[in-house]
Amino acid sequence: MSSISKQTFAAAVVLCLVPIGAFAAAPAADSAGTPGYPAAWATGGNPGLGFAPWLIVPVPGAGVAGTFYGSSTTNADGADDGAVGGVAADGDINSPGAGAWGLFAGGGGLVDAYRPFTGPMVAGETIRLDMDNGLIPPAPPGSPPGAPLSVGFSLNGGAGPGAFFTFGFVGGDPTYSYVDAGGVKVPTTIGYTDEGLSISVVVAPGPGASLLTITTKGGASAAIPITLAGAPGAVDLFDNNGAGGAGGPPFYVFFNNLAITPPNSAPTNILLSITNVAENLATGTKVGAFSTQDPDAGNTFTYALTNGTGDTDNGSFTISGSNLLTSASFNYEVMSNYTIRIQSTDQGGLFTQKVFAVFVTDVDETPVLYGLTGPISSNLVLRWSSVTNHLYTVQYSTNLVAGFSVLESNIPATPAINSYTDAVLNVPQKFWRISTDP
Repeated sequence: MSSISKQTFAAAVVLCLVPIGAFAAAPAADSAGTPGYPAAWATGGNPGLGFAPWLIVPVPGAGVAGTFYGSSTTNADGADDGAVGGVAADGDINSPGAGAWGLFAGGGGLVDAYRPFTGPMVAGETIRLDMDNGLIPPAPPGSPPGAPLSVGFSLNGGAGPGAFFTFGFVGGDPTYSYVDAGGVKVPTTIGYTDEGLSISVVVAPGPGASLLTITTKGGASAAIPITLAGAPGAVDLFDNNGAGGAGGPPFYVFFNNLAITPPNSAPTNILLSITNVAENLATGTKVGAFSTQDPDAGNTFTYALTNGTGDTDNGSFTISGSNLLTSASFNYEVMSNYTIRIQSTDQGGLFTQKVFAVFVTDVDETPVLYGLTGPISSNLVLRWSSVTNHLYTVQYSTNLVAGFSVLESNIPATPAINSYTDAVLNVPQKFWRISTDP
């Protein structure tokens, strides 16, 4: 569909004049599981949301070329590679309970599936789709220069030839590659996979650095800055066997899950489900869970304690996932109000920050005397309930009118029970009192 793609990827040389809207590309989504398939894939229908109809252009030449609807599990390569990276059955890109969009070309044939958007993409919009291709052989000896066997897709201006970006796999290459505004085929670090891969392109303002992201079903990934020659207004899926020669075997490529998403917006607010925690609880106690308000539905977020105004007590807390945890056992009598500064970052790297106050609630810590053990004429052991982070004082009296005297102070807590041994000799009566500080 373009001078770039036909020189370096050898896509079909077809002039498609398709009218497009005057506005930016609207959010759009389509998959092989959308009602209307598989019939729409054969006839050029328009299921999904936010796209113009498919334009299917087979150029069989002396061979074969066209579309079909089927499963990418074996990708017509005759082998099911089983579980790879934890993904079973080739990591196929089928829609649940359905198939994927297939292209085939052989014996010198080629085919394009061309689909305009409602308007050109704007800065910040992302186009993504899934692709799964079988291994493609090198072009046979004697093939025309610059006409390799290839499969892939290009992003075009929306009317007529002229690819702004092309991605695909060229027969005989060890890796996937792309062509951007530089007009030169650039290999990526992603090697051939029969497991399927997801590709996304985020459009940058003007001719600046857009971002190509590739993720295989086996877990490999690459993020590559690219330069688009213009604002994409259409996508062109292609399977080119133009250099395969008469009688050459067909090869196949599948696509699915085509979508355009709007520019990512920054989160607007952070919420904490609970903002108080009782004193004396163990380190690692959960205070509450964070959540984020964001204009974009479906975004995911990571949370972190961050520096800035209000970070005074960050060191007293940790974060696990979306949960705020204590990193100390708090004492209400020592400190009852903590301030922390939190950052929530979405999957696109945009973030918001907020300061929270966390309050420590008071707990009744009055010691409970459990009783005395031992003979009355000898030593007695006093036992009472105790709480972490507290010190205790044992006092006694033989005459309540005269008051109490200190036996021992600053006794460290040994939860849940503390004890103290006191002598009881030659006294008609003796009383004890336990107090805590603070």
